[in-house]
Order: sequence, then structure tokens, then C-alpha cells
Amino acid sequence: MINNYIIGKRSNLSKNLKKILPNSILISLKEEKDVEKLFNEKKKHNIIFNNFYPVSKLNEISIDNIDTFINETITSSAFLLKRLNYKLVNKILYTSSSSVYDSMENTGYSKDLFNRKLYASLKLSNEKLFLNTANAKKVQCHIIRLFNLYGGDDNFSIIQKIVNCHLFKKNFTLFNNGDGIRDFIQVTEVCKIYKLILNAKINLPEHLDLGSGSGISVKSIIEYIKFPKKNLIYKKKIFNETSSSIADVSWLDKINYKNKFNSALEVFLQKKIKKRLTERIFRFQKETKNRIETNNEGVVIYGAGNAGKQIYKELVKNKENILFFIDDDTNLNNSSFNNIKIISYNYFKKIKKNYIINKIIFSIPSIKEQKEKIILNNLKKDNFDVRVIPSKKFLTSSILSLNDLRFLNLEQSINLENLKFDEINYFNNKKVLVTGGAGSIGSEICRQLVRQKCRKVFCLDNNEYGIYKIRDLSNKNKKIDMILGDVTNYDFLVNFLKIHKVNTVIHCAAYKHVNILEKNLRQAIQNNTIGTFNLCKASLDNNADFLLISTDKAVEPTSILGYSKRAAENVTRYLSAKNQKKIVNIVRFGNVIGSSGSAIPNFLNQINNNLPITITHKKASRYFMSINQACYLVLKTFDLKIRNKVFFLEMGKPIFIYNLVLKLINLKKRVLPDYKPSIKITGLKKGEKLDEILYSGNKKNKTKNKMIYYLNEKKINLVKIEQNLNKLMSGINKLTDKSLKKFLKKISSLN
Repeated sequence: MINNYIIGKRSNLSKNLKKILPNSILISLKEEKDVEKLFNEKKKHNIIFNNFYPVSKLNEISIDNIDTFINETITSSAFLLKRLNYKLVNKILYTSSSSVYDSMENTGYSKDLFNRKLYASLKLSNEKLFLNTANAKKVQCHIIRLFNLYGGDDNFSIIQKIVNCHLFKKNFTLFNNGDGIRDFIQVTEVCKIYKLILNAKINLPEHLDLGSGSGISVKSIIEYIKFPKKNLIYKKKIFNETSSSIADVSWLDKINYKNKFNSALEVFLQKKIKKRLTERIFRFQKETKNRIETNNEGVVIYGAGNAGKQIYKELVKNKENILFFIDDDTNLNNSSFNNIKIISYNYFKKIKKNYIINKIIFSIPSIKEQKEKIILNNLKKDNFDVRVIPSKKFLTSSILSLNDLRFLNLEQSINLENLKFDEINYFNNKKVLVTGGAGSIGSEICRQLVRQKCRKVFCLDNNEYGIYKIRDLSNKNKKIDMILGDVTNYDFLVNFLKIHKVNTVIHCAAYKHVNILEKNLRQAIQNNTIGTFNLCKASLDNNADFLLISTDKAVEPTSILGYSKRAAENVTRYLSAKNQKKIVNIVRFGNVIGSSGSAIPNFLNQINNNLPITITHKKASRYFMSINQACYLVLKTFDLKIRNKVFFLEMGKPIFIYNLVLKLINLKKRVLPDYKPSIKITGLKKGEKLDEILYSGNKKNKTKNKMIYYLNEKKINLVKIEQNLNKLMSGINKLTDKSLKKFLKKISSLN
């Protein structure tokens, strides 16, 4: 049996191919284990390459981020093709796009294609790269030019956007009056055709159009589903926009494909919209009446105002079941919002025993402090898992998210201080660049910066899917721009900072998982250390202040993560010493509740799914702080008028991980008394410490903020730093891991 390697894990097409192709393995070129599995293959196999940015990102490609797109497209393709063992490769399928055609009226197999769109140019270049390489290696290769895909786990296609806008009563932008003819094909049919191509024993053309072979206008779809005219926004003709795009699928006869395209789109739309809409009317009429009595497990939102309604939307996105709203406004009692009942607290007290309430989210930011305390104390008496949004003083309702929630019970359990948020004068009218902006810390910093009086916030990340997931940030606030870019690309950083006249750079981007970095030394150095040097230098060269987010793992490091972050601190201090005119600070803190990949979400996932709870050591301890607290304090350092220092945050006493797990189990047992957990001790992993510390040797100095301290670090040897840094940077792609580690340790220890 031939193995099928599908490159591009996140692709909708890849996920569906995995279901239909036998012996199929999803591969990410960014994950070393996946790459090793592919390149060490000793059996005949097919390669299906789906690793590419979606068409929806076309308009986001610009001169500022073109290098990143090239790296993620052509460079990644070259990386793959260079290392394949072609003696074992059966067939290669490269998933291209109909966008490679210039006018689109004339499809087919022309070898001399031209397109003004950068996205299409990159696709076309990749086509030639795959074909030329395959021909040279005498391996059968097919370029599959997909037309308009829909269905499956789809968030990008125009069909899904129309459906979503219709179901959720949102506006839809119609270009060129919707007259453009498009060829739509469902992902399930595409997968069947891919399977037939792989199994075909006959010669097929190198270039294969894949669509339905017929077209329909976007306008016709709009009319068919009776999209409300009031929700349509019309825009003028786009330059170089296609009037008609239909695939030439005459080749399908050669693989004996029985055409199943007829009425496929109509059936899909009926299932998604027409049928669903009619069913919803009756279902909601029936369910709303008895919702409280029949659906008894889920989340309760305390507060049915604007904040509560926004929390509701976030919970729906996360597929949470909302039981009901509680509100003390008598005018709202017995009414509903989106078919969710609004009840009084007195009524809630009567019926609460009939429910399994996973958590209560308290969402009344304007409430008086004394009244809030009374309500929260009452809720805590019943041992509910209570989450609280910040006060109105800190919160701008237009960008409220689940990240704003404080885990009241948990925070009190680990003695987190209730922090008051106020304005930070430093950021008035500033342009700020935040790297790692799609991550937990970076995205929260962006949210908080918008609440300050910044002129502009640039949210930069090299993770296209990550940026897509937090797109609501920029959709809801014009102050935020999402930027696709990489901190390892010095030229890109310099140009971006110069063009946009950035005043301040906050560097959150980092690889941070101890276990992964132990096996990926080169990537850790490239991103965490060299990336920091690039960004700090680019910032100072462009007259911008700089702040590095560091970690407690950088203190007396034992792991690759620790060494790479300590080295990042030292190269930052090195550049600061050479340019003392600007603010160049470093802030260290420990674990934050709710960050991606951190301990608590992992424990909660294990508990909620009745899995064994894994901890490495009974006596392992860590510092903890909430995300919004940590991010606020990081930003607050700019107002202290202390520059060129290493700061660390007051995180209270370290918490034993084992005790923390017991507290989480206890919270679960309050909801499900019969819950019987299993705790598994796995042993400390390579590079992992039993305990973490925030500073070593140096006496801590107080600031005017009791939660922030700074250190008077020993002077570093600038000459030795520079020598070892040059060796590290020049040898990053040449030196052995042993040599790289040696230079890394030298840089991290020169203090």
C-alpha cells in the first residue's frame, strides 16, 4: 500500500483528503517530527502539496511583507523538493489556483501565463518549480488548478462568507454588482477526484483544471437564498477583475469520474440556509419556551447589557452552551436575547440546583464596587466557578473578549492581587509595534494598547492562521493593523519601522515551549536570540523605544528556551549600552493563566475530557499571574521613567503544581461531585527545573508601583558579546548543534 503525504496541516482540503485517502499522513513543514517522518520514508509514497496562503489573503500581500510570503511559498517548496527521495516518490500533486490565469476567460493549459496579481505570480512560480524538478527527477507530477472551493472546514470561501452573513444578519460586500461568473466545486468531490488521479494508470496532462465545468454569478447566489437587500453593500468594478471563470474539465472522462456536480451548490445552500432557517423558527419556538427546564448544563452570564451580549458572542464562537442571562433590571426579566432567557437573581436562586453550571461570567463593568462584592460573595458561597470582566474604567466594550475575564476562584486560590488598571501616559499618540501579536500575550497587549491613547497599533506575527483567528481585533478597531512578518527578517523590520514611523516596539514573539525547543536548537536561536537582536537594532536605528518580554526561565538557565531568552536579554543590553538615548527595557515574569500551551489550560482540558492529569513532579512549583495583569504591568513600566533596566513583576509566592491541580479538581467536583480524577507523575523533562526564580544574586529595587521591581545587573563584556554574537549569526546555518550551543551559552553567561 502506497503512503499519501499531505503537506499543509491546516488546509481545509488536507483535512478532507485525510478522510478519504488510505494511509494518509498530514505534514507540517514547520514541525520537525513531521519533516523527519517524511524524509525518512522507506516506502513508495505520493506527495500532495497544499501548503500555501489562501486566496483571501491576496490583498494583504504588499512590499512590506512580500519576503514572508515568498519564504512560506517558494522557499518552503524548494526545501521540500530538495530533500525528497525521488526513487520512492510515486506521484506529486501540486494544488494551484485558477488565479494563475490572466483574464480567466481563457483557461486551459497555456504555458505562457501572465497575471498582475502577486499571489498568482507566486502560485505560477511554484507550479514551474514543481514541474521542472519532477521532470528532472522523472517523477509524474500534476498541477491541479482549483477553482472556487467550498464546504468542509471552510472559513475563507465566498460561499461560506455569504452563508455566514445571511445566518448572522451581517453585511456582505458585492463587487461589480455580483455579475462575475464563478465555477464552484465542493471539497468532497475534489477529494474523490484527487484519489482517482493518484490511482490513474493512464497519462494525464501536467496541468489539470478542477471545477464543475459550469459557472454561476455571485448575484444569482444572493438572489437564490433571498439575501436581505438592506445587508448588501455594493462596490465599484475592481481593476483586472475577472468577468468569467470556468474550468475546462474535459479530462475528467479519462479517469472515469461520474459527474456529481449538478445542483451540488443548490443542495449545499439549501442545507446551510433554507432548510436551516425554516427549522430554526420552529426549533427556537419550541426550545425557548422550555430552555431552562430542558437544557441543564452550560454557562450562565450575569449581566444582559452590552458587555454581557459581547461575551455571549465570544462564547458562541467557542461553541459553549449558554443556559441563560441573569440581570436585576426588572424591565429585562422574562425577556430574551437571541432566544436566551433573561431571569432575575431571585429566580436563579430557586432553580440553580436543577443545573450543572460550568461557570458564571459576571459582566456588569459599570456596577458599583460595593454591590459587585455582595453579588460575587453570594456566588462564591455556592462554590461556582466565577469569571469577572474588568471595570468600565479599564474596559472599552467595543473590543471585549474572553481574555479579559478574571478567574475569580482560581486567582484567589493562588493569591493573585486584584489590580486596578489606569491610563498609561507614555502611550499618548504613539505608534506601537507588537511582535508575536497573534499569541496570548501579544494579542492581549494589543487589546490593552487600544484602550490607551495610542495613535496606531501594529500587530505583527509570522503565523497567518493566528492572525486570521484574532482578526476581530482589527475589524472592531481601526487603530489596529494586522501585519504578516518575521522578526528574523532584518530588512523587512527596518523598512517597516521607517515607513510607518513607529515610536515604540514591544517584542513578545518567541518560541517558548521547553520540550519542543530542546529538539530544535537552531530554530530557538534564530527566532529567540537573533530575532531579538534584529528587532532591537532595527528599533534603535529608527529612533524607536524597545521593550523585550522575557521569562523566569532566563534566570540561571538549564534549557534551550532559558539559554536563548537569556542570550536575548544580553544582546538587548549590548545594544542598549551602545545607544543610551532611547528606552531599552526588559521585563521578566513567570506563568500566566490562560496563555496558549501553558499548564492550566492543559490541565483543564484533561479534567474536562476525563483524561489522566499529567504533572512532571509533585514538588515542582511555578509563579502565576493572569494575562491581563501581566500585560498591564508590562506596559506600565514605560510610565516609571526608569530606562535601560531589567524589570520583573511581583507574582506572589510560587505555587506547587500538584496543589494547583488539586484546586482545579475541586472546582470540577463542585460541578460534578462524582468526578474521579487520575493524576499521573511523568518525571521532569529535559531542561525543566523543579522551581523557577525571577532574579538571582542582584538585590531587587522598588519602583513607585508595588508590583514592579528592577535590577542593577552587572555590566556585560561588550567585546565578548559582539564576538560571540557574530560567530553565532554567521554560523547559524553552518555550525553543528554542539558549536551553536557553545556560542549560545557564552552569550547567555556574559554578565
